[in-house]
Parts: sequence; C-alpha cells; structure tokens
Amino acid sequence: MTIEMTAAVAEPRVVTLPVDRAGWMAWLIENTEPDWRPDEWDAANWLFTGDPDKDETAIWRCNSAGCHVAVRATRHLCRSCYEQFLESGLSREEFATVGRRTLVRSLPGERPPCTVERDGARCALEAQSRGACTPHYTRWRYLRNRGRTILALDVWLQAEAEPLPPGTPCLVGACAGSAHGRVPLCTYHRDRWRRHRNATGVKGPIHEGLEEWAAVQPPWLTGFQFSLVGLPELLRHELHFALAERDKQRPTLSPVGMRLMVRGLKCVSSIAELTDKKLGDLGYLDRNCEAHWNDVVRLVRGAFDRFRGADPLDRPVWELGDLGLRSRTRSGVRVSSRQLDVTQIRQEWLRRLLADWVKETTPDNNDFRVTFEGCMSASRALSARPGGGHDPGALKVTDMDAVVAAIRDRKRQDGTATLGYGSRAELLAHFCQLLDFGRRLQILDHVASVFARHPHHKIPYEDPAEDMAGKAIPEYVVAQLDAQIHLIGDDFAYGDMAPKVVKAMLRTVYILLRDTGRRPWEVRWLRMDCLEAQDSEYILI
Repeated sequence: MTIEMTAAVAEPRVVTLPVDRAGWMAWLIENTEPDWRPDEWDAANWLFTGDPDKDETAIWRCNSAGCHVAVRATRHLCRSCYEQFLESGLSREEFATVGRRTLVRSLPGERPPCTVERDGARCALEAQSRGACTPHYTRWRYLRNRGRTILALDVWLQAEAEPLPPGTPCLVGACAGSAHGRVPLCTYHRDRWRRHRNATGVKGPIHEGLEEWAAVQPPWLTGFQFSLVGLPELLRHELHFALAERDKQRPTLSPVGMRLMVRGLKCVSSIAELTDKKLGDLGYLDRNCEAHWNDVVRLVRGAFDRFRGADPLDRPVWELGDLGLRSRTRSGVRVSSRQLDVTQIRQEWLRRLLADWVKETTPDNNDFRVTFEGCMSASRALSARPGGGHDPGALKVTDMDAVVAAIRDRKRQDGTATLGYGSRAELLAHFCQLLDFGRRLQILDHVASVFARHPHHKIPYEDPAEDMAGKAIPEYVVAQLDAQIHLIGDDFAYGDMAPKVVKAMLRTVYILLRDTGRRPWEVRWLRMDCLEAQDSEYILI
C-alpha cells in the first residue's frame, strides 16, 4: 500500500505578505533558536564556518597531507591534489601521507609575514606576492617602472625596504585580513570595492558609501563557509529560522549546497512570497542544494502559515512534513517533504474527520498511511452509493456494508491480486477506529449511528500456507541441489570472511531452507540460540 502523492503543488499562487513586514520578521526572530550551532554559526556576521570533524556538517578536508581545501566527500582529494596525484606515481595511501601538494594556497590571516626586516624588526604585514606585502610590492614596482631602481624584488626587500607597522582590521566583518593605506580594507576587499565603484560609475570620494558597502560584504570564503550577510534582512532571518528548524529533523548541513542556494537567492527578497514557478528559476542547483532548498521552502511556508494563523490541515494539499507525524528516525519526526492531495477523499465530513484525528492524536507515519488508505477505500465505496455519501446523516448500514466490501476486495497497487489478509484487516480496523474516535470526541454527532462496524463486518481469514503449498520447490529439483551441495559457496566473496567460512555458512543456510521450509528472510533473522530441545526433539525458533 502506498499513499498517492501529488506530482506538483496544487496551489500555484502568489502569497502576499502582510503590510506589517516587520511583524513577520519579528516573529521569525522570536521563534528562531538563539544558540543554533554556536561553534559554527557567527550570528553577528551571518557567517557559517563548517567544522569538518562534526558529523552534522557535510564537508571534509582534502585527504592530501598539508592541504586545507574543502571537499564534499570523505577521503577525497581536491582537484589540484588529484591532478598532482595522477602525476606522482604514488598510491593513494602514499600520496595522502607523504605526497604533499607542491602549492597550497594560504588563507587570509594565515599567510607568512613580509620578508622585510631591519635591526631585528620584522614587517608586520602579510606577504602577498613573492615574499612581499602589498605596500612593499607596489612601491618596488613604482620605483622599477620609473627607472629609480634596478634591483630585483628580493634584493630590494633586503637592501632598501623598511618594515611597516601592523595594519588596521579590515572594515568587512569577520575578515581576517588587515588594511593599510587610506582605505580600511584588506587587499581582497579593496579590489572588490574598486570594481564595485567602476561598475556603478561612482566618481565621488573613495570613502563615500564605503561603510554601507562593507556592511553587506562577506569575508573571503573557504569551502567550509557560507555567508548570508549579502542577502536582504528578511530573507536572512527566514533562512536562519529554516536552518535551525531543519537541524531538529535532518541534522546534516552542506556548506557547499548552501553557497549555491545563497547565490541563487541574490534577487529574492523573501521566500514566503515566492511563487512556485520562481522556485525553478533561481539558477543552478545540484541535487544536494535542491534537497536543502526543498526543506527550507517547506519550513518557511509552514512558519508563515503559523504566523498568519492558518491551519495547514485546512488546505486541499497537505505538506506531510508539516503535520508533525512521528517516525522511527533518530529525530522522531517525519522529514519527507512529500505532498498529499486529500481531495481524493471526496466527502468533506470524512476529510474533516481525518484532519481532526491527525491534529488530536499526532499519529506515526504507518498509522497515518493505513488510516488514509482506509478512508480512500471508504470514499470510493460511498461515492458509488446513492447520494455519494456526502450527507453523513443519511448513511445506513448498507453503506457500511459497501465500505467493508470495498476493503475486502481491495487490490494491490499493480492490480494483479488482492491484498493480503493482514493488510485488509488493518485497513478496516483503522477506518473503524477513526469512526470511534469521531464519536468519542463528539465530532461525528451528525453521522448516523448505524454507520458503524457490526459483528458481520469482517474480513474472512485466509491461511497463507494454502497459497504457498503450490509454490514449494519440486522434489526432483531438491535432489539435483543435494547432488551438487559441495559446489555451494565456491568462488563467492562475502566481506572479509575466509572462503571456507563462507562456504560453510551458505551450505548451512541451504540445509535450513530445505529441511525447515522457512523463507529466506526468516532464516536470515535466526539467532544463535534458535534451537530448543523438547523430548529429544529440536524445534526451530
């Protein structure tokens, strides 16, 4: 049995945010977990720095010795290291331990200092090019281009350059680089500021608009990081809320996937007001990013419904991830974002009863699935009756007879055979329990009292052994297998087990199947103490 899911969202519409946008943002701030991933999330700068040693963060370090580049799978090499590995002639294990890549790009704030030194005083700035900091390199080029020095850079640094004092912190939040000169930006951000001015045609003073620009700039991002600082404020709070809620259900976050998502959201002001058509027009999304995006959209829209006081169970299409269904996952909460078109249940009173049952009992996934399928069978049966079952007060015993008959004759999804006895009995039991729930909570006071389960409403029991009798392996086939029993398990690899052990195990499995008549899955789950002695006879448990 499977629930029929909608292939597309059945409510393509533009959701207009309330006039009080500040109220929606205030709701997000109030309901967002304040201590979300404190070791990785820098709330002041809207910066996430993933820890590759955490199971909850889907990012790893390159497996090459000394390389700090992020990769998207454990024990993988970054592209540069992989190319060098192919040329090295080493095995992967050797390259991972001794095959350090020939060039490792330094991170801002971790580069070696400039090589200029005088009387024991070292230049306090980072080396940027050929051992020189940016001011020294720029000065050397200026002198050389005007013919005022013929010295090579390394000689000039040792002979003429003077050490410089420490630079000021870069104006961009969380940036590890230092600033020098008139503009309080590191080399990386100073170049971006210059390009921004050229692109926008700004001709004013160099500091005009600098603070506003720097406030929405991310630092130089590694593969372990993503930043929300460049997005509109409301969108930032929506993403922060959704990521914190997502951790409660699916605690594995990919910084690379989030980087792609942030890139696609550059022109979006709010997820809550996006139409469904726009969701596919955000640019390139890989499968990992798409999975993150589906979770974010589901969580933001569910939160927006709660902010407006809307009940997700009042919709014709239910988002199953928003119903709070219990599951056997580690979080105990359903995380699938699949949607269910409840208009397949044609009777309004039955749909409302199912919604009230979900709201009051918070069922697990299996109970919800079986109950919904029972309602589907009942709805089809009632639709074929006079009146279509839409008037609950007019229902009769014969209507309940039709429902039981529909469940009794329920076919498998492929239509090849009738459902097993256990499945059909479970469908009927859950549907009748739903009716009992409605009457107990006085929800079904308007439904005729005769529309209930009566003693004759049963699913006839069928012995599965009768169906299996004709499926037994013929004796002459068993005899052929016995004649070749010594071949069972030959050249069959099974993990790290020795060939002799594998051969003995598979021969034992065959003998158990042959002599007990058990099915393979039953033999698979046998325990070590599966034999019990009674009156000098052994019984298989």
